Amino acid sequence: MRVLFVDEDRDLVDLLSFTLKRAGLQPISAYDFNAALNVLRDQQVDLIVVDPSLPNRTERNPVADLKRRFPALPLIVLSTRTSEKDKVDAFENGADDYVAKPFSHRELVARIRARLRGRGSLQIAARQSIALEEGQITLDPSSERVLKDGEPLPLNLVEARLLRILVANSGAVVPRHLLASHVSGGSASGGTETLRVVLHRLRRKLLAAGLDETQLQTVPGVGVKFVPQSATGAVHRQLDAS
Repeated sequence: MRVLFVDEDRDLVDLLSFTLKRAGLQPISAYDFNAALNVLRDQQVDLIVVDPSLPNRTERNPVADLKRRFPALPLIVLSTRTSEKDKVDAFENGADDYVAKPFSHRELVARIRARLRGRGSLQIAARQSIALEEGQITLDPSSERVLKDGEPLPLNLVEARLLRILVANSGAVVPRHLLASHVSGGSASGGTETLRVVLHRLRRKLLAAGLDETQLQTVPGVGVKFVPQSATGAVHRQLDAS
């Protein structure tokens, strides 16, 4: 599996690359934002590890920019900033995990492996294109946006991603620990409260947009499921033949 490290600290990147090679992974290095974009456009990458404080970035928030351009790739933030606000902002902008500097190299490798394993734990493979249609509301799988009458609803990346996971597993209960880990980047226990808050916001926004928010059903002690409208066949799946 190919892991892209994006950090202007060349010594750190070289050391992490050596550590990943010993762990049986293939590291790729980039030292600024533009170099990272070139790698992502030209090479296959399975996961990104990035320090948001990058030179040559095109937007104020490189995490949000990377997730907007490459929404299917897991992204781990590696940062010296350790405040709760910095972590929450990172997750709100699409980060899948957050590791504060200084850190244990063994812990970082373990988190990378967990994220790579998690890519196959839910039905959100790139080969599956999913459209959610409820009246004039559509889920755009390429950008993870939710549209109404062609205009995006005010869902952040975490809320849109949660909705996509639930729709992809329509009719089935998705275990709480998987959802918690996916929306917060933490352990099952650490992400439970984040999941509760995100799910509450998502229901509220869908209701305001005219969706039946009760289609997102919580199964106590188990997880959450999306219940499609049986009469209209609201959820459509189309498998990419490529």
